[in-house]
Amino acid sequence: MEMTTTAHWWNGKRAEFERAEVFVRFNPAGGRYEVQVTVAGQNRLVECLARERADNLATLLTAGPGWVRLKGPGLHDPAAPALSQQAIPVGSG
Repeated sequence: MEMTTTAHWWNGKRAEFERAEVFVRFNPAGGRYEVQVTVAGQNRLVECLARERADNLATLLTAGPGWVRLKGPGLHDPAAPALSQQAIPVGSG
């Protein structure tokens, strides 16, 4: 089975050298979560045994100003209803 992306944040910067993204993904085969951080094209990956830990790490990584959580097609969060593609500023819900 493939990894599914359950959450995705973006820092709102379009230039590649400024752009940063945070993804939370779930591997159903292994039952593990991972958090991928991409900054200026460089990736870091952290494996987490529980969703709570992955969500907490993503919250810490996106705590600064300008981050938006992307929701919509391609994101498979079983706890959230299906939404049209939209950007939601972090801290607004």
